[in-house]
Amino acid sequence: GTATVEKIAINAVMAGAKPEYFPVILAAMEGFTDKHYDLTHVAASTGSFTPVILVDGPIGQELGFNSGIGMLGIGWRANSTVGRALQLSLLNLGQTWPQVNFMGLTGRLEGYTFYTFAEDTAKSPWEPYNVSQGFQPGDSTVTVATSWNPSIYGGGAVAPWTGQGVIDQIVARIQSGGVRWPHSQTYILVLHPDCAVDLAKDGYTRKSLQEYLYEHTRVPYEKLSRQVSFGQGTEEAFIRASVADGRIRPDRAQIFLDNLKPGGRIPVVQSPDDFHIVVAGGSPGYDLLFSYRGTNWAHQTKKITGATLPKGGR
Repeated sequence: GTATVEKIAINAVMAGAKPEYFPVILAAMEGFTDKHYDLTHVAASTGSFTPVILVDGPIGQELGFNSGIGMLGIGWRANSTVGRALQLSLLNLGQTWPQVNFMGLTGRLEGYTFYTFAEDTAKSPWEPYNVSQGFQPGDSTVTVATSWNPSIYGGGAVAPWTGQGVIDQIVARIQSGGVRWPHSQTYILVLHPDCAVDLAKDGYTRKSLQEYLYEHTRVPYEKLSRQVSFGQGTEEAFIRASVADGRIRPDRAQIFLDNLKPGGRIPVVQSPDDFHIVVAGGSPGYDLLFSYRGTNWAHQTKKITGATLPKGGR
């Protein structure tokens, strides 16, 4: 189907979105329909993937997006209706009907509103996420990404934790998964503000934390799986094939080839930039790890334009 502005607006009204939310919805749809985003895989796969919708910049606070306690829960009109408008558009305009051409075997968790939230830039010890993606300070953006259901880390309000301890748990979890999709694996790590501040006090910047995750999740060559899975061959064979056909970028290929030998340590992603780090959630809170593997095209950030902020208005 064709996603015209008029048709998207109709779905936004049905979702209960306010008019001032519409530039956010349009920017997210631009991300979904970008030629570098594989929407077909998200919509039609048996994998039950769920989009992540991240709003960043001043518009998130101005429109009342929740970036704190309960950010994925009920009670927040902006989060709920923006995600719902996008879901309805995919359903009605893209004609993705359950059990017909949307074949997610378990459906989607958060299937009605997607994982829609804002970054808490006020409490983050680092620059906003969208600045790390090349946008200017003060820009408002929306990121659309693809994910399986998130893993949860940290003690919340009931158990002790440290920022480094959380990162060590995440490293162990990622490393245990092996190197099955190195050409396309991406992660979104959502750190609650207290955890991000704790890591910053330990000297981490967003960039150095990405590099830490990249280096410490590498898998020893001796632990590569020798089993054939998903028709890929062994993990080593799949890595070599991904280098040969260009799925692993030429500028990163030699890193993989140099480590395919005893004593080598193979990255689980192509580069540190494949770890996307966002600050959001309650204080105290939990840390979320969203992950996706399947295609290279699973992550787009778009600038929100044409927005009239409602200060003194609605």
